[in-house]
Amino acid sequence: TLAGAVAALAGRGPVADESTETVAPDPGDVTDLGALPREALDLLDAAEDRLRSGDWAGFGDALERLRRLLRSGGGPTSQTGGSG
Repeated sequence: TLAGAVAALAGRGPVADESTETVAPDPGDVTDLGALPREALDLLDAAEDRLRSGDWAGFGDALERLRRLLRSGGGPTSQTGGSG
């Protein structure tokens, strides 16, 4: 799975099926690039939790937060525009 692949890349074992909901941080809160993989995994876990529970809106929200975090490289997410 995608979660397993990301976890393996981050040096973490496969993602277990957890019954508790993961509360993911806001991507704008990440200031340490060393924390980026951990924050990304937290957001991925949150997205998967919502997907398993059938919360499509929550899944989409968590996935969008993950996308913003990855695009920002862990820096400020308030940047707009630009072509690359």
